[in-house]
Amino acid sequence: MLPSETKTAIYQLNVESDVSIAVAQVYSLPELKRVNQSERSIIATMVSELGTNVIKYAGSGTVRLRMDKDYNQLKVTLVAEDRGPGISDIDTVMKDHFSTGGTLGMGLPGLKRMSETLSIHRRVGGGIRVTATKHLPFTTIPAPAKARPVAATPVPAATSLETEAAWMHGKCVRPFLGEDQAADVAICVECPGGYLLAIVDVSGHGPVAASLAQSIETELLRLAGSGLNAIFSSLHHKLQGTRGAAVGLAFAEAKSGCVSYIGVGNTRVAIVGKTPWNGSSIDGVLGERLPTLEAQRAVMQRGDSLLMWTDGIPEAPGRVFAQRNSYRGPMQLARRMIFDLGRVYDDAGCVVLQWR
Repeated sequence: MLPSETKTAIYQLNVESDVSIAVAQVYSLPELKRVNQSERSIIATMVSELGTNVIKYAGSGTVRLRMDKDYNQLKVTLVAEDRGPGISDIDTVMKDHFSTGGTLGMGLPGLKRMSETLSIHRRVGGGIRVTATKHLPFTTIPAPAKARPVAATPVPAATSLETEAAWMHGKCVRPFLGEDQAADVAICVECPGGYLLAIVDVSGHGPVAASLAQSIETELLRLAGSGLNAIFSSLHHKLQGTRGAAVGLAFAEAKSGCVSYIGVGNTRVAIVGKTPWNGSSIDGVLGERLPTLEAQRAVMQRGDSLLMWTDGIPEAPGRVFAQRNSYRGPMQLARRMIFDLGRVYDDAGCVVLQWR
């Protein structure tokens, strides 16, 4: 690989399904394979946000990714352009909870928090251009390419193309109205043999709860390769003496679609699509008392989606809404659950894993 290299991906957006397709393709970009799963999810979320705004407010447009690769990092520049009516007051729309589309108005402010730089400019002739940048560290540092006298025959990599193409995930977290950070956590991370999903709702709101949520997220990512019971035991020990949290964990096997789930507190889980299934959680607060944990099991089929969400989204309406919208891509479904159903005066989090 060359010490530095630039690649560009362009997505033309004309209908809402184009956004889901673009998000799916982002996960398979070779240039993003060298960064960790959470960083890829952030870029996919940014593409989803930009693309959704293009369709919603302009009807059509493009999202372009420029990826500048160096020895130990990848600079991603996202540019969304449209020919819509534009934005009359850019400063106002960058404020949390301002919206002209009847939503909670977390889009552009949320995008700004995910980005290192964000700029919005009016285009000559109408429309706007939104540019966001983010630097991503590689999981390993590549060595400079060495010249070879004779090109060798390519050897297929020892990876499962079917697995990489078959599973996609998305997540969305939105804070309590007026708060800058959420006390909810949503995670989906690839592990040996499958995917670990986690949904966390720290008791209460505000900076202290949000700080505890970040600490839990770090611990979950560290323990991602462990079994569900081992993760719960470690989290329970970590949360003792704190305000505690509701926690739901699920592991989905990539080859078989078998799902194991354990939940403590007000966490929700469901499979929607061809084989609907509703799981349940044990009453309690992790950190106060560790109840007897027994995993519930279900089996997904291709086309199904596994969802987990916090009680910032009503339980029964959430299940019905998820089933009716199961055709959507995982990022779109997670966002819809949050922004269409989420309670304004509560944190809300949702994570979706889809078997394509």
